Amino acid sequence: MVGEFLEQILEVQQQENVWEVIVVNDGSIEWSVDESSIQKKYQDCFSVRFIHHQKNFGKGAAVRSGIEASQGTHALMLDVDCATAPESVLEIIRESQKNPQSVICGSRYMKGGSIEKPQKKWRQQAGSLGACVVRLLFKISHQDTQCGAKIFPGSFGEEIVSETVSNRWAADVEWLVLAQKKGFTVKSVPVMWSDGKTSQVKPWHFVATAWDVLMIRLRS
Repeated sequence: MVGEFLEQILEVQQQENVWEVIVVNDGSIEWSVDESSIQKKYQDCFSVRFIHHQKNFGKGAAVRSGIEASQGTHALMLDVDCATAPESVLEIIRESQKNPQSVICGSRYMKGGSIEKPQKKWRQQAGSLGACVVRLLFKISHQDTQCGAKIFPGSFGEEIVSETVSNRWAADVEWLVLAQKKGFTVKSVPVMWSDGKTSQVKPWHFVATAWDVLMIRLRS
């Protein structure tokens, strides 16, 4: 899966400058990636670095580790399952180039977005309910908080590392709430998206996420 992901990045890199890729292994016990071979393969294209968590902390923790280790002016967050199409990744990058101090978020649901391979029905229903709750609690205009494609300017990345605490799926909501609080503009870009082949989301994750969202509301 990491190899497929890096090939997608290579496709993007042929049109836009990508000079560093950070892959965070969030405590996987089935990690079998030949890291040195991968680094040699792409060394003339971009740097590849690997970060390993000793145990599974969650998406939010993984993103914070990646941002903290990054050296670029902006951090592009992507799921390793290649859910967001390369052409959509390019559109997100180009929107960031036009608005370098804005937080750019991919959206599957706005006009121009599409879902080539949908999630299971129960996940769609739970996600729709969660999105409504988030909009009511936080007045977030962005329709798709959970899309795994986002770009953060470096200054906002520093805020994420220093001020956010959500380790799991609710982290996306906390980031957008923080962006509003700190005065960063949040812009949406329509994306083509397919449900990942290796998604580990279970029904109980939505209960845990609902609790985390409530904690974010109380903290804010």
